[in-house]
Amino acid sequence: MKTITGTFVRPDGSPAANAILELLLSQDAVATSPVVSVVHARISITLDSTGSIPSNTLWFCNDELNPPGTYTHVVILDPVFGKCFDERLVIFGSSPVNLNSLVPALQPS
Repeated sequence: MKTITGTFVRPDGSPAANAILELLLSQDAVATSPVVSVVHARISITLDSTGSIPSNTLWFCNDELNPPGTYTHVVILDPVFGKCFDERLVIFGSSPVNLNSLVPALQPS
C-alpha cells in the first residue's frame, strides 16, 4: 500500500471541500507485497476543507497488483456540483503518489 495525495476543485475553481472521493479497482487482484487479495469494492473517502485527500490515506496502487493491467476508477462527488471528476487512472510510482500528476489511462469501456 502507498500513500495517495491530491487536491480537487469544483468547476468554478473553488476547493471541493467535503466532496467524496470514490476509488474502485477495475477487478479483483492480488497485492505482491504483502501477498493479500484485494477485492473489487468501492471505497469512499471524504476530502478535507481544502479539497485534499486526508493525509496518510493508503491505497493498493496498480503497480503493486497482479494481474497486470489493472486500473482504478476515480470519481469525485461534490455536494454542490455533483460529479466533478470521473477518470480511470493507473496509480503507480513512489509513495506518496499524487493523483493530480497522473494521466488518465486509455482503457476500454
